[in-house]
Amino acid sequence: PMFVSSKITKVLVDIGKADWPHRYPNFMAEVKALCTEQNSSVLGLNLLLVASEEFVADRPGSKILSKRKEEMKNLLKLELPGITSLLLSVLTTELNLQRQKLIRSTRCKLAFDTL
Repeated sequence: PMFVSSKITKVLVDIGKADWPHRYPNFMAEVKALCTEQNSSVLGLNLLLVASEEFVADRPGSKILSKRKEEMKNLLKLELPGITSLLLSVLTTELNLQRQKLIRSTRCKLAFDTL
């Protein structure tokens, strides 16, 4: 269910905010890996979205110290080339899948029309 997925995403991002990279150095690598797996890509992309929002957003009443917030922004900047490449790969893969579906759909329509 979407509610459960949203809560899991929030908890994991909160862990990342508190522990990346000092106590959880693989956080971003694991999130990016989730994005590339077919069964977990939606979860991975949601984690990436929420993490990027949470790590750089300046929210009133935030409990994150400004020094830590600046550290997370800088770390995320270092990750940007890999994240951009990953997102481009995901979009390219999806575009190719949609193109193949359209071709199959057109072939089926033509086959039925021919009958």
